[in-house]
Amino acid sequence: MPAAEWAYCGTQAHKFMEDSCAMTKMTLTPEGFSKLEEAIKNNPVLDNAFRLMADADLLIRHERYASALALAVLATEEIGKYLLSLWQKNDPAFAYNRHKLHRMKQGAVAVLFMSERVRRDCRANGADFSDLGTPEKMAHMAQTVQAAIDKELFFAESAKSGVIEAVKHSGLYHDDDLALKC
Repeated sequence: MPAAEWAYCGTQAHKFMEDSCAMTKMTLTPEGFSKLEEAIKNNPVLDNAFRLMADADLLIRHERYASALALAVLATEEIGKYLLSLWQKNDPAFAYNRHKLHRMKQGAVAVLFMSERVRRDCRANGADFSDLGTPEKMAHMAQTVQAAIDKELFFAESAKSGVIEAVKHSGLYHDDDLALKC
C-alpha cells in the first residue's frame, strides 16, 4: 500500500504526508551525534521520543504504516513537550494553552521546522544577518525569511487545525465517520 494511503484518506493528510516526505535529512558530525546521543540519554522525554521513533521504524519495516504514523506523531509531541518545557524554563513569562496541549506540542515542532528552513534558505540565498547595511539587503532578508516560513506553514496550520491529531487518531482508532469519508 502506498505511504500516502495508509493513515487518513483526506486530502489534507495526503498532502501532509507528501510534504513530510520531502524534508531533507541533516547529517551530524561524529561529535554532534555523540552530543545528541548524550542529550537523549540524559532526558527522559527525549529518550521516550527516540524510543517511539525507533518503534515506528520497526513498524514501517513490517508494513504497519498507520500504527507507525501514530507513533511518529507521538514522538513529535514528545519533542514538542521538551521544547515547551525548555522555553518555559528559560522564560518564566512564556505560557501556552494547556487545554490544547497536543496541538501546542505539535506547534512547537512546527516552529523548529520553520527556523531550520529560514536558516537553510538564508544561507542558500545569500541572505546574511551580519550584513544588513542597505534597504535592499534588508528587503532581500525579509523576502527570504517570509518565503521560508511560507514553505513550512502547512505543518503549523495542520497542527493548529487538528489535522495532525486526526491523523494520529486514525492510526490508533477505527472511526466510522472517517471511514465513510474514505
